[in-house]
Order: sequence, then structure tokens, then C-alpha cells
Amino acid sequence: MPDRWLNGAPGRSGAGAVLLVLLVSGSLLLFAYGDGDGDGSGDRAGSVLKAAPAGVSASLVQLRRDEALRRVEVNVLNEGSEPVHVSRLSLLMPGFAAVPAVDKDSPVAPGISVNLPIAYGKARCAASSKPPGRAVATVRMVVGQEPARRVRLTLRDPEKVQARVFSRECLAQRLAAEVSLAFGDTWRRGPADAAGGPVLHGTLEARLKDAGAVREITQLAGNVLYGLRGTRRDRPLARLDASHPTASIPVVVSLSRCDGHARGEIKQPYAFVAWLREPGGEELPMSPQVGARTKTELRYVCAF
Repeated sequence: MPDRWLNGAPGRSGAGAVLLVLLVSGSLLLFAYGDGDGDGSGDRAGSVLKAAPAGVSASLVQLRRDEALRRVEVNVLNEGSEPVHVSRLSLLMPGFAAVPAVDKDSPVAPGISVNLPIAYGKARCAASSKPPGRAVATVRMVVGQEPARRVRLTLRDPEKVQARVFSRECLAQRLAAEVSLAFGDTWRRGPADAAGGPVLHGTLEARLKDAGAVREITQLAGNVLYGLRGTRRDRPLARLDASHPTASIPVVVSLSRCDGHARGEIKQPYAFVAWLREPGGEELPMSPQVGARTKTELRYVCAF
């Protein structure tokens, strides 16, 4: 067989596997090629989907900490007699854009369940008012001493996580279209905090783009490197309406961690979170824009 087929068949990143057709001694043989996870990343171990092992099932969950991270968790339950080890996970949620599969190193002993976090893609809100189908996880796993297999699990969803996330994401998209959030360019250094760490004082600038809306900014949060809080005790931190379409919220940035491990592991060092809501409604996270001047000033707190 030519090396070009062994090392990467044409169209391998497409939605389905590539079929190789060989005529051997008058017999027609079909070989499935490709990982079928939909991310084009390849998976040599167990390319053919198999039935889930007896006693293994999965459900969709979302914890409070997952909301701001825009992810869900696949809860794998092992009610069988053999230990299970999960090494790769992909998630397809109808109504959301596809995301790449992720590697895992997750043992699931008999009688326990393990949550496997995974990000979800952007919600396709224009297509439907609710997700058009159930979420499915494709899992590469080893059961006992058997070879690795790929298993497709239709996820149970008793808490209606998929519909709730879809509704929340679509509302967040609408809020992002209605409200602009960005840090101001003017920063000043303040006295060290109680722990002796550096402190920056600045503002978060909010602007209402839809004159007919009423929106509130309720709370702020930083990340692994930088802490973020508002300095006023007002609740909400700001209210935007036709009479007051803009607000300047005084904020303080302080040091959370700046060790080599934290700097090396963080993927989005400038990802801060502000929570918005309709008055009396659910709070939804939104990431403010961080300009070049703010990134430069943040180096005083942690030189990332």
C-alpha cells in the first residue's frame, strides 16, 4: 500500500472515515481509516467504534466553576466489574460548533464515577431556540487488560444541562451585542496590599450599545495570575440604561500568583470576567477587552 495512504489519507479531516478498497484473491475487503472524532487529530488505537462495555455509561453535568470557563463535564460511571481507563474524549453537542478532542489520563474503578471536563464550542443560536438533539461523547478507553477501544456514548442529561447551556450561551451572545466592556488605558500604582503584593488602580469602562435595553454589571473576577475587584460597595457595580448608557467602574488589580508554574500553565493570562444580567435575571459571564496599554501595565503586577 502506498505510503501516502498509510501516513495520511486524502480528506482524513472530514466528517467520516475514509474507506480503502482492496481486491485480494477475488475478495473485496474494506478497511476503515481515520479516527472519526471529527477533529482530524488521529487516533491509531481502536479506529472502529465499539459498543460500550457492560455497566459503563455517561451523563452530562456542569458545575458552578465550569460556567465561566465555558465548559461542561462528562461524568463516566463504571458499574461493571472491570476497571476502565479513559485516554481521549471528544464531545458533540448539537446546536454547538465542534471542538477538538482532548487527551485524558483518567482511571474509573468499578463502582465509581469520574467527571471529565471539556470545553464546548460556540452556540449556533440563529438555527434554533433549543439544541436539536442529544449530546454524544466519543471515548477512547481500555477495559481491564483488553486492547484500547473507541466507544460512543449518548449522554444522559437528567438536569437538562445541554438546553440550559444553550439558552445561557445565546443570552450571553445577545448581551455581548448589547454591552461593550473594556479596561481603560489609565492606570496608577497603589500601595502594596496586605500580603505586600503590587497593586494597580484603573477602571472598567461599560457602554450600552442597545438604547432600549437595561443591563447590570454585578461582579468581577480575575484569573490565576491577576486578582480583580471593584473598589465600590455598590451593588450592582453599574446599571446601564437609556439615561445612563455608560459607566466607569473603579477596579483594583492585585497579584494572585506569579511563580514559574503559574506563568507556564496559564493559557489566557488576560482573561478576566465580568458578570452581567438583565435586572433580576440570571448572571452571565462576559470577558472585557484588554488593550495593549493595559497588558503593559499588568506587567508591574506579574511580568508575564
